[in-house]
Amino acid sequence: MKIKIIDTETSDFKGHILEVATTEIDSKASCIGFNEDLVRPPDNTIISWEAMAAHQIRPHMLEGKPMYSEIQDKYNDADIYIAHNKGFDQKMLEKEDPTFKGKRWLCTLALSRIAYPTAPSHKLSVLFEYLELWRGFNYEGRAHTALYDCQMTYALLLHIMKTLEVDNIEDLFTIKPKVDTMKCTFGKYRGKTWEWILEMDKSYCRWVTVNALKKGNEQVVREWLVEKIN
Repeated sequence: MKIKIIDTETSDFKGHILEVATTEIDSKASCIGFNEDLVRPPDNTIISWEAMAAHQIRPHMLEGKPMYSEIQDKYNDADIYIAHNKGFDQKMLEKEDPTFKGKRWLCTLALSRIAYPTAPSHKLSVLFEYLELWRGFNYEGRAHTALYDCQMTYALLLHIMKTLEVDNIEDLFTIKPKVDTMKCTFGKYRGKTWEWILEMDKSYCRWVTVNALKKGNEQVVREWLVEKIN
């Protein structure tokens, strides 16, 4: 079974991949190796100023680089992919390479919300500081470059596995959030735990089970609320 942590840097949120990298690991999360490539996007691709400010990939840096289709076999050969906020990378990769459709994915963003429900934020860069992942982190680079972000995600993954007392990647698929301590991330009760919201405003909980809570971990919250309300 081949497992890869993957990250992409793109021209904008709906554009094209400009950089892709992977950190390959085994089922026990031991590191095997790396891949990293700058990618020349289709002609006339515009890199947004916001994206350029984040990853600092400029058009002249991509001249003469391979298009994604020329290097895709280096990246689409894993059985399991791991990413922080997997929805974004998964969407971009499936757009460039349909063979990514149907792959199994783990999301360290979702797992971090389970492992660290009281963290001030679950952004990768914040968790890197909050959990002091920089201790023993010996990869030199800069955040928002693909391989550096892969390595940050790898450091976070190791910490998550230790925190959740999991020693095999496959077991992470069985981890479910402890909903009562999860915090609402939207609306008038943003930042409050769902247990507190249920106690204080049951009618609001009924409303969100119908009109919200439809993505990722939110579906688990919805199922928990439905059970508690009924």
